[in-house]
Amino acid sequence: MTGGVERVLRWVFTLALAIAAPLLLAGLLTHSSRLLEAGVLAVMVTPLIGAVIVTVAMALARDWPFTAVALLVLAILASSLYAAARLPPPTPARAREAPAPPS
Repeated sequence: MTGGVERVLRWVFTLALAIAAPLLLAGLLTHSSRLLEAGVLAVMVTPLIGAVIVTVAMALARDWPFTAVALLVLAILASSLYAAARLPPPTPARAREAPAPPS
């Protein structure tokens, strides 16, 4: 990879950390699940953005073997996102039935 792509990746990863860390910290301090979820989402999206940047850089450099590997990584990430989106939503802990007391 060229120095330009590495600089872009460093900037993206630094920005993601600057976004995710305060969200996670604020979520922990305020007990806000929405802030925690936003922070976790920021952490989860970061590798996806990095993989897209590397794929584009390899394709522009006409490095076809590495482009193929990067596309395979993106396909695996996309299939896992598709599978996760099709899962039923989790049941809140409060809505679950409590076990019956022993007799």
